[in-house]
Amino acid sequence: MANLRKILSLVLCVVMLVCCFAGCSKNGTESSTSTGTSSVSQVGNIVGLGGAGMGSKFALQSPSGKYWYTNTVSVEWSGLKDGETVSLKIEKKNGDKYTTLLEKTGLTGTTFKTNDKIENGIVYRLTAKAVAKDGTERVAANTTNGLEITALNLTKNTSVNAGMDFAFNGKISESVLNNYLSRAITYTITDENKEDAARAILNVGAKLICRTVADWYPSTTHEAKLPEYTAIMDQIHAVDPDVVFEACIFETCGPEMNNIVIPKHVLKAFGKNEEERNFNYKKMLFVDGHTNAQWDATHGVPDITREETQMFIYYRACFYIDNGFESLHLGQTGFMGENDPTRKAWTKVIHMIRDYAKTHARRKYVFIDCHYPGRNFVGTDGVMLADFNMWPLRLTASRKAGDPASPQKCVLDLKVDTPYKNAVSGKSPSGWTTNNYPFLLEFDNYDPKSGHAVYYYDEISWIASQPDSYRRSFFTEVRKMVSNIDKRGHVALPGSRTTSSAKNFSWYNMNNKNYCNNGFSDEDAIISAFKAYK
Repeated sequence: MANLRKILSLVLCVVMLVCCFAGCSKNGTESSTSTGTSSVSQVGNIVGLGGAGMGSKFALQSPSGKYWYTNTVSVEWSGLKDGETVSLKIEKKNGDKYTTLLEKTGLTGTTFKTNDKIENGIVYRLTAKAVAKDGTERVAANTTNGLEITALNLTKNTSVNAGMDFAFNGKISESVLNNYLSRAITYTITDENKEDAARAILNVGAKLICRTVADWYPSTTHEAKLPEYTAIMDQIHAVDPDVVFEACIFETCGPEMNNIVIPKHVLKAFGKNEEERNFNYKKMLFVDGHTNAQWDATHGVPDITREETQMFIYYRACFYIDNGFESLHLGQTGFMGENDPTRKAWTKVIHMIRDYAKTHARRKYVFIDCHYPGRNFVGTDGVMLADFNMWPLRLTASRKAGDPASPQKCVLDLKVDTPYKNAVSGKSPSGWTTNNYPFLLEFDNYDPKSGHAVYYYDEISWIASQPDSYRRSFFTEVRKMVSNIDKRGHVALPGSRTTSSAKNFSWYNMNNKNYCNNGFSDEDAIISAFKAYK
């Protein structure tokens, strides 16, 4: 092959399910059994590998990436020079030999797709070249000697949810909502876990994915990265269209928001004349300034009674709905609503969001939840503003004197601010009424100095720091505890979440370690906990 000394600049992306990034991917086999088949392709990235100062922008993004989560071939590339075409070859491994699956030359544009099937568990070898008009070739790095990738078809775990109804459109019934809450996990998609996110979520059978994106300080950087995460959502929906993903709009505002342009449809919704301007976070802050530096010197709490705050929350909600999210977490609504005791402002904004969802959401409806004080978040029309309340588990130490130091056993703390045994009556946004409004509990992360520490940890740091056997058994145990206290209570089991006070790690991932280098291998425990309680 000519000009081997030249840096390889062809970027070939085999687009199957999610982009491969370092962190979650290495050879191994799945420990739990799943059924069902996928109908879309996932990703492997092949990127030019250059020496120092020689095309380093094409550095390999995932040196450990070994899987195609796929069943058909779909290829994308970039970096072609004028006049170059692409030659592509994919071979199937049989023992120590290879047979050609497909070989194409003269490809132009940026993509190539076929219906050629990729078989589950089979190793394929991929090579690619950029060919100039004079015949000069540039070999895509990592494919000089062929890149081997093992096909791994995405599947969903049908045994976990057998007989359960997850259908809704325009509104949601009480029973279906409770089904979703009973199959909830927190799973924030990150650069470190996104390669394996789809497989893990589908494998455990989760249906409500809380905090899928959790941008604490809203920014244009987050918005630019969102397509990477929504691509994973699309791939999961192709296998299991019932899954609901949640985006968060927190009780924060700061200077990053000043770079976000106010769309015309938002101005129109608020009766404003069209103008070219960005959001102004200072117009969101409380006028008396008492929480203007709540989070740090430049980040405070927005006041929901200020129109700029209302416009931003509405904008962000529409943005997420347009990108396929069907659930929104609105943070501490009471904190933002100190000047809104009758919830007039919250009623206005949330009704606007729900109206937008009627014509733009995947199933014409959006779940809304938040941390609301008193657990009775009612609008001015007497209807609940949220579909359910979200609250920390609130744990307390249960280890007795003389017990071993490990595990650090816990039970539910019923003496603090919890929804337990505090039945709330109300009418839901979907029209049904209940004497015990549903709530969802999570393994929260927070500053353990806030007064709710358990063994000097926040909740997610505590559970992640426990021995494997106790941690895994606790998933089922805590669901039993909550169910015994209040049948309308549910637990969002931990899938992926940052830890605020763990000693040896900064993130918890449920993912099986053979697929995710920093995974805790808790997928089977999540499955068992789901099966134990409907």
